[in-house]
Order: sequence, then structure tokens, then C-alpha cells
Amino acid sequence: MKQELLDKWLNGEISPSEMEELKQNPVFLEYLKIDAVVKQIETPSQDASEGLKELKEENSQHQISRVIKLPLYIKVVAAAAIILFIGYFYVSSLPENYNTRLAQTQLLKLPDGSSVMLNEDSHLSFRKTNWDDNRTITLEGEAYFEVEEGTVFNVLTTNGKVSVLGTKFNVYDSGNYFEVVCFEGLVGVTQLDNYVELSPGNKVYLKNGMLIPDKKFTTQPGWITNESTFKNVQILAVLDELKSVYSINVITENIDVDLRYTGSFTNRDLDAALQTITLPLGLNYTLESKNVTISAKD
Repeated sequence: MKQELLDKWLNGEISPSEMEELKQNPVFLEYLKIDAVVKQIETPSQDASEGLKELKEENSQHQISRVIKLPLYIKVVAAAAIILFIGYFYVSSLPENYNTRLAQTQLLKLPDGSSVMLNEDSHLSFRKTNWDDNRTITLEGEAYFEVEEGTVFNVLTTNGKVSVLGTKFNVYDSGNYFEVVCFEGLVGVTQLDNYVELSPGNKVYLKNGMLIPDKKFTTQPGWITNESTFKNVQILAVLDELKSVYSINVITENIDVDLRYTGSFTNRDLDAALQTITLPLGLNYTLESKNVTISAKD
């Protein structure tokens, strides 16, 4: 763009033919747009000669600055939109929290289709945002998980971390006691520098700062249905579960330790549970306070 013609236009001395020539230049068209905007908005008073000097300098550097003073209502709308966006982002990033009271359980569905049964007097939280890439749950108390395959699924507790890909498992952490049971798939349990990998039918519990592996023969946690269920499990393992559920002492007398049991016993009635176990196997039992004796029939 010719500087001479621009100077004439700025000084109001340009002829119609020269003006038509200037209009062929896209840079000058931008000047016209700026001029139109400036005439519609309030600007601070400025010395005319100083303004022309600045404009010439901008032209020589081939730079165009376009300044538009937005109406107040546009500013208000924009500010409100920003606040709403920030508020939505903040709220959506908050964790989902679930709590159960005594004698209450709750079934939860997670964003990926996995399910969690939360036992009584327990707390669970997780974030929905970015769930597929960060499947992490914080647990206080007890919960049974059926996890869909996907990225690593983590359960964080006070005493340790449980990591799986897709499986069924139970986690119990009361602060004083920590136990993880695997019912399907593989489950990794980390506690400080200790790591144990569990396969189905195995569990691990924390004792004196160490993870202790053990067996678990039920097909699912008894607290979900208030029953302990077994499939072709040795009798002594069944009686161990009975002791654990009812906090009793069990003594065996002359029974065949190779007997195997398939079935379920209730977790709410000890006498009914004993009948459910002994009758199919042809055994007798006696119950005195917290002591149970299992014996073979004469």
C-alpha cells in the first residue's frame, strides 16, 4: 500500500480516484473497518497529530490492532458463562459418596457396568470424570465387587490397595482388620512393600503388618445373601467357615475328613445351619453354648 495515498486519506486530502485505488488493497480495507468501529465507541481524548503519528508507525510495521469495546451486557453474559462452566466442571469433578448404616446394604452400578454391593456401616467414594481411564474407588468397611474388564480397577483402603482387571472379589477393612477374598479372576493386593496375588478360592488378611495367604471356599460373601455357599468343598473347610460366621468352637469326632459338601447354610440361625450341613453327610451334632461337636453316626 502506497504510504503517500494513506497519508492523503488520513489528512482528508485524497481524491475519489485515489480512494478507489486504496480500496483495492486488503490492508486498507482493514483500516476502514477499524475506523468504522472507532467512530461507534468512546475513546479517550488524544492529540490528533499524535494519533496520526501512531497510525503511520503501525502501517510501516504492517501491523493492525483491532480494538472493540464490548457492550456491557455481552460482558455480563460472558462472565456468567464462565462462572457456569467453572461451576459445572467443579461439581462434575467432585467424588460420588455412598454410606450405609447398620443393618443396611446398598447395590451400586459404576459407569463401566461394574457393580458393587456395599455392606453395612461402610463408606465408598469414586469420581465419574475420566472413569474409564482411572477406575479407582476409596473404601472404608466392606464391599463385594463384580468388575467388568477394562483398565486396572483399584480399591484403596486404610490398610492396603487392591488391583484387578476384571474379576469378582470382596474387600473388608475396618481399620483394625484387613481381608481380601478372590472369587473369580486374579486379584493383586498391596500393603506397603508387601504384595500378594490371589486366584479364586484364596484370600489374604493382615496380621502383625504382614499379608497372610489363606483359603476361602465359599462361592460368594455370606453377608450378601446371609448364606455361605459351597461347591464340592472338604468338610473341614465348611466347618471353618461355620466357626468364622458364628464365632464358635467346633470339635470333630471320628468323622471322615474326606467328606465333601455342596450346598448352603444360613448365617442367621446356628441350629438351622448345623442341620443343613450334617444331615446330607450323615453326621450328628451337639450344641452347648458356644461349643459344637460334630461326630459320625453310630
